[in-house]
Amino acid sequence: MNDQKNYYEEMGVEACATMEDIQAAYERLLQHLTSREHGLTQENATRQINLLNHAYWTLSDLARRAGYDAALASSGDNIQFAVEIREARWTPQKILLIVIGGLIAIGMAIQIVFTLYSHYRARQFMENQESLAEMRNQSEFAAAREEERQRRAEESRIAAEERRQERERQEIERRQERELEDNRRYAAQVSGDLHRAEEQAKREAEREQRRAEQEERMRQEAERRRIEQQKYMWQQQLRR
Repeated sequence: MNDQKNYYEEMGVEACATMEDIQAAYERLLQHLTSREHGLTQENATRQINLLNHAYWTLSDLARRAGYDAALASSGDNIQFAVEIREARWTPQKILLIVIGGLIAIGMAIQIVFTLYSHYRARQFMENQESLAEMRNQSEFAAAREEERQRRAEESRIAAEERRQERERQEIERRQERELEDNRRYAAQVSGDLHRAEEQAKREAEREQRRAEQEERMRQEAERRRIEQQKYMWQQQLRR
């Protein structure tokens, strides 16, 4: 559909089309625009559906259609009036016809104004819808960008947290290794001290044993000498 077309052209019918033709054309176009075969963007499809609804609303009512037809006729070529001035003959019938004709003209003018105003409001509505759609698209784009920014920020936060946890894990492992090494060195030192203490005690025991053995030998030697001395004295006494 095109905004430059009139409602008959938009619906693909003649100006003399019947209500059945208009109804059939409306249903056919609406089914096409609501299917996935129209090849339009969602925004353009919505816009065309709104135009189709307004065209059907105008042409599906006899009064609105008559006003729209009059508006189309008035927007075409300039109408030339041929006025013949005659002597006025006022009769009740002529006055009544003039009044009725004036009322009909006023009614037609009101209908034309109403139709034009409705058409203007429809265009304003479509423009507002397009503006709202554009604002909605901009809002959705901004929301998508914000969501992407938040997603990247969350990924960066998670990556930073993982790096921090990895550093802490490595630091704990290094600390545990240092503590284990310190424990091994301390155990080796204690073991060495114990071994040296045992060796020292063993050497002390050996020295004590040697000293005791030496004392025992000296005691035995002294006892042997004492006994020999006593035996010698007994022998001397026996010789006397």
